[in-house]
Amino acid sequence: MSFFDRVKETANSAVQSTGEMLEVAKLNLDVRSAEDKINTLFAKMGKLVFASYENGKVKDADMIALCETVKTSYVNVEELRRKILELRNKKACVKCKAELNENDPFCNKCGEKQPEVAPETEETTEAPKADED
Repeated sequence: MSFFDRVKETANSAVQSTGEMLEVAKLNLDVRSAEDKINTLFAKMGKLVFASYENGKVKDADMIALCETVKTSYVNVEELRRKILELRNKKACVKCKAELNENDPFCNKCGEKQPEVAPETEETTEAPKADED
């Protein structure tokens, strides 16, 4: 076998390897896409089950336990979001939950009128002084 034949054979082998690598990469991408679709469907199924739970239609004890855990997690998330808003001197819109300044009378996202915030009163720790005559 001549030198040029070996170079040609090596080049053909490299082209074949590259084609195989591209095909494997494409198939791996297809696998990830299918897995993402499955996970999206599972999430939708879970949301449907949770909605049924909230309507009192779930009877299976295991599903009820899972739904109660989800409900507790929702409560925890809301509490954490409230604390974040409080630290930032913000509030959430009563309708769409958008972040607003504490004194905004309307939501700048959905337009909902916000409840008025009572001004904070400073409490003094000093006893009032008696009038001196």
